[in-house]
Amino acid sequence: TCIVRANPQPDFEWTAPGMVSPSSYNVQYPVQDQNDPLLYTSTLQFNRNASITDEGVYTCNATNMAGTGIATANLSVLVVPVITEFNSVTVVTDTMPTLTCIVRANPQPDFEWTAPGMVSPSSYNVQYPVQDQNDPLLYTSTLQFNRNASITDEGVYTCNATNMAGTGIATANLSVLVVPVITEFNSVTVVTDTMPT
Repeated sequence: TCIVRANPQPDFEWTAPGMVSPSSYNVQYPVQDQNDPLLYTSTLQFNRNASITDEGVYTCNATNMAGTGIATANLSVLVVPVITEFNSVTVVTDTMPTLTCIVRANPQPDFEWTAPGMVSPSSYNVQYPVQDQNDPLLYTSTLQFNRNASITDEGVYTCNATNMAGTGIATANLSVLVVPVITEFNSVTVVTDTMPT
């Protein structure tokens, strides 16, 4: 909404960021204020839901025979975090597992990781959001073990991403495979005509 004090009534012209098509919005032309005859209001109203490409600086120009008034306003579009990738992982003991959580959001979300109760937070490091260079709405956080996996690390891990628009939550399972280790296999001596065990 652009409110202008002028006499006579001005003509309004709106400018939107380059990515926004004029067919995406309607402009309501000057409405004179009933209580103050020098106030005029023009409104730019989208005719569809907002998208991230609508972000940017919008300009309102009001012109009459006395001159031109120009003002700008910024439109910010928030995107609720949506976890786009958080896959279950299977590892073998004696390897250091990594869980990766990829989120689409605006602005950058805060990440919170939850591990099963047996896993001490000192067992892993969390890399905080890294923004994708090709898609500025994608952020990646990883949980990287700083020691080899053990069977007690198995379970459900939770990735929680929050920004001012909302929260996205997803879970993934970590499975730990144990390589067979023969703990006992003894040599046996038998007498002929007996059955060895």
